Amino acid sequence: MGLLAHQLSVDSDQQVSFPTLIWMSHEALPIASFSLAGIGLKEIESSIKNASAMVDHIWANNSKYAVQNSRANNELRQTKIDNFLLGESKWVGRDDQPPSIIPKSRNEIYRSSTRKIISYYDPISQTIDGLGGLMPSYSFQLVSQVNLSPQFTKQTRQRATIAFTESARNITISAAKDPISDDYFQAKRSRDWSLPIFSKTAKVQAELATALIQGGQATDHPSLIEEGIRIIKILESKWIPKNIAIEAPLQKELEAGAFLWSWAELEKIVTPEELTFLAEVFQLRKLGNIPATTDPTGKYFRLNTLQTNRSAKELADQLGLSQKAFTNKLSPMLLRLQNARNKKSGLHQETQLSSGQLAIVGNALLAGWAATNNEAWREKALKIASRIKKDFQDDGLLRFASPQKIHARGEDYAQCALFFESLYESTLKSQWLDATLAITEEAMRELSREGFLLQETRDVDQIIPLHIHSSRMIFGPSTIGLFDQIFTRLYAITGDQKFNIPRATVVKNFGSMINLSPVVATDFLRSFALGDEPCLITLAGDSSNSEYQKIHRALRNPQFSKYAILASTQSEALRKTPLLTNLNSNLKITLSQGDQIIGQANDLDSFTQLFLTQLAKKE
Repeated sequence: MGLLAHQLSVDSDQQVSFPTLIWMSHEALPIASFSLAGIGLKEIESSIKNASAMVDHIWANNSKYAVQNSRANNELRQTKIDNFLLGESKWVGRDDQPPSIIPKSRNEIYRSSTRKIISYYDPISQTIDGLGGLMPSYSFQLVSQVNLSPQFTKQTRQRATIAFTESARNITISAAKDPISDDYFQAKRSRDWSLPIFSKTAKVQAELATALIQGGQATDHPSLIEEGIRIIKILESKWIPKNIAIEAPLQKELEAGAFLWSWAELEKIVTPEELTFLAEVFQLRKLGNIPATTDPTGKYFRLNTLQTNRSAKELADQLGLSQKAFTNKLSPMLLRLQNARNKKSGLHQETQLSSGQLAIVGNALLAGWAATNNEAWREKALKIASRIKKDFQDDGLLRFASPQKIHARGEDYAQCALFFESLYESTLKSQWLDATLAITEEAMRELSREGFLLQETRDVDQIIPLHIHSSRMIFGPSTIGLFDQIFTRLYAITGDQKFNIPRATVVKNFGSMINLSPVVATDFLRSFALGDEPCLITLAGDSSNSEYQKIHRALRNPQFSKYAILASTQSEALRKTPLLTNLNSNLKITLSQGDQIIGQANDLDSFTQLFLTQLAKKE
């Protein structure tokens, strides 16, 4: 059916813009999927080959999954896998040929795979993959940080900056941003954002805020930083106080909800003069403005979206108004539309944030603090962290603070661990490093499988195995990728090999995925940017000193935080490198790698030069 739909799309010269997917499965279990929108026949063939290779990868790397979920030759396959894992035989593939997988260094994987993601940027649609994916916050963070790395060529860094800034601009002025309430929808249904999926989540708001702030810092775009800060203000005024996780319209037709407007509805809400103004701003039409390529079935015929591809400044210039006058004129109309929308359908709000979602919101607050020095945001992040520890860790980490005792998923563990570690770097208080170690070690106890990498859920809750990948899903995080960041950071700080061993397993087990797929999950690459032997920045001195505090916050800039880990010399868990543990109270910034001191500086400018020099030769 998928191939037929693709051919009909080609014959009719129209895009398949609604979410038509090809799902691939093995013995009735899902393996991979990809959208037909904007994809060619060669890409389909390539994806099918990749999915087949993924099946082979599952057999080779997850014996428990293979045995429990296969219905043929279980005994023979188990013996073959056991012998391979014991080192008594070599694994051979379908053609009895050994796999042509050569382990790569993390730096090499980071550079090569990141370039592949950058190559997906489409300057026409101003999107990274041209498909209707989820909000690409993780890709934004990855692509923007390339601009900071001297390991890439000038051309690669320029292309990465363009990919980030233009994609971000396209999202922040398009229908992805609800023009009425100013927060963001979670996904799109077409190549552009003219018909987004009309629901919102706190997670999307927080991830996008973090991506825009840190990406704006990395590419030196203050307007994107300001937009990220504006999202944080909406989070702290709307989402956090009410504990809102998801917001969606209360209509049966969830896709359209109350976010599309007929001309007749608009005439009842605004005056004729105002409607003329709105029509010019949003290109509204009496017969609707939803393009046929977005809605080929005519489901939303005669409805209007408030989508626009122009910024407020561009619209104001076109109408011959100052930006302030334009905003003052438009705002009252949008407020009336918002009130009418709420009366027409109302909104469904889920008011139960999971521990992982709370952690993502907390990280957004820390990004805002680092960019603005707004101490109130760091204090709110601390309150969220205390809430997670209190509500979710009495009986081990739970997904929700409720009497049902719902166990946390792998993503909850990973996001909470990342948040606690980020809070440690943002405060340099040992209690948050201790919390990071505790939750990571709990995850290793609860989620490990037969010596393999951490899985998504506990044994009793496991439904879908971890090794499910889509060759084209580059936007979302993976549990293993998130944990790889935690292991890397804890290994750099403590030097404990129990955190380094899983890192080696990641490269070994997923090296094949890197070769088979066009890209890998972006959270892997953000972790791999830290390198095989991650660099550690340690700060010594009086924490009450204003210069110490200024340098501390500056070291949380993506220029440093994306490529190294920050720690305090006062932390007891810090690896025992003599020059780090014997520093006096004088202000000093030290860069080390493993047990070797690379250099030290007393001021930020000198340290920045030292850091960039090391980063350029890091391998």
